[in-house]
Amino acid sequence: MAHLTAALAAPDISLPLLVVAAAQFALFAGADMTLLMHVWRAHNQHQHQQLHTQQTQRLGQVLLLLYVRFYLVLLLATAVSWALASQAQLLLLLAAYSFWVPQLLHNIHSTSKQPIQPSYILASSAARLLLPVYVFSCPDNILTLPTQPWLVRALLLWVGAQVALLLLQHYTHPHVLLPAALQPERYNYHRPELPWHYAAGDDLLRDVVEGCDVVTGEGVVECVICMGPASLMPLGGRVVTPCGHFYHKQCLLQWMEVPVGGVACPTCRWGPLPPL
Repeated sequence: MAHLTAALAAPDISLPLLVVAAAQFALFAGADMTLLMHVWRAHNQHQHQQLHTQQTQRLGQVLLLLYVRFYLVLLLATAVSWALASQAQLLLLLAAYSFWVPQLLHNIHSTSKQPIQPSYILASSAARLLLPVYVFSCPDNILTLPTQPWLVRALLLWVGAQVALLLLQHYTHPHVLLPAALQPERYNYHRPELPWHYAAGDDLLRDVVEGCDVVTGEGVVECVICMGPASLMPLGGRVVTPCGHFYHKQCLLQWMEVPVGGVACPTCRWGPLPPL
């Protein structure tokens, strides 16, 4: 949209800008929307599996709705920007460059740990700031727009604040931005727990646990992901799911990254599992 707007504002170089705008739209409609669909499937694995199992046509309807919503929001944002371009330039520019705000909110909601590498955050932010910094700082810019240093400073401060908060979440915890009273209660994967089959008294399953002391909780239980022994003590050496199954922490982390099935317990398929 930036190249299309620039083509309308600068008739002398409109043809090259229109070619670039057409190429970027083709890239957006193809690769970017495909990436968006994969992201939706990754974030809604449980719903995606249910839809695929129930009816393929229903899954197509959900994906079509995703496309329609995205393009409607895009067209509405373009129309509003065109109508308010002269009256609320700073507000529109800050809104357009709030691209890290959804990621900040998603990190808080999903308790995602280090979802994006700092190098990508810094590089992509710098690349997106290149055009407005050039247009509003260079006196001889191709759009012949007047320089506005205050606008550049405001934009740099706004994007810099978003990047700083993302890096703070990356190196500490996603909930670091929330007061303690507003932070949601997290499931404790290291809670004290005996193997569920000991509590049930199932003799057929007692062979899974070797030398387990029902009083102290010490012993070894089999991790069904790697088929190796997982010590019940100390508590930090193993994780236990809400359904009462024990695994190595690294094994469960790798399991939860599996695109299909990783949201459910490997043993009983209970899910979705809370963030680890």
